[in-house]
Amino acid sequence: MDVLFLTAGISMFVHIALCVILRRGLLNHPAIEDELFATPNRPLGKPNFIRLLRVRYFMLFRALPEEAHGLEPWVRITLLATRVTGLCFICANLGFFVAAFIEAGR
Repeated sequence: MDVLFLTAGISMFVHIALCVILRRGLLNHPAIEDELFATPNRPLGKPNFIRLLRVRYFMLFRALPEEAHGLEPWVRITLLATRVTGLCFICANLGFFVAAFIEAGR
């Protein structure tokens, strides 16, 4: 359980850092940025403060927008790493809670 908890925490922090780097790489492509990133705090009035990748793009089989294929190579690699760390975060969280329920049932 400890490994799953640490994996979830590390992947969350790496995902946030990669989202910041990716948004800087997409400064010249605002349409792609709006498509890829969600704005969870829009009602608070600061929509550009924290923006994370939409959960639908964590799934690696989900197709990216057509415009994303024309990005610079380092931006595409960062986008792939962001998707992988998001998926890793979700899997590690689910695994942690499943292991906690199994452990509690013993």
